[in-house]
Amino acid sequence: MSSIFRANPGFESEIVRDSSMVETLLPLAEQAAAAARGLAPVRLGHYKRSIEGVAGQRDDGIYVGRVLATDFKAHWVEKGTGGPLPTKGLHVLRRAAESVVGSVS
Repeated sequence: MSSIFRANPGFESEIVRDSSMVETLLPLAEQAAAAARGLAPVRLGHYKRSIEGVAGQRDDGIYVGRVLATDFKAHWVEKGTGGPLPTKGLHVLRRAAESVVGSVS
């Protein structure tokens, strides 16, 4: 007697919408946050202390892990500044996330 395996064509769509993904995503997000804190420039430490790893559900139902910084300077650190004396973006959060999971979008 032989068995026939048929892959569920909706598997990927179903798995990324399953709440159990938080258990997988949160440790990865926290690991990336720790890496980001290691890469963060420190003057007063506000930016570094604002970095955290979180996992949750997007509006479209897909669960994701994120590394974020809540300090008001976060955008400047990540993307750089403009104006007469521009600074180069350090891409701290992106580099940290990529160090854990590979390429990110």
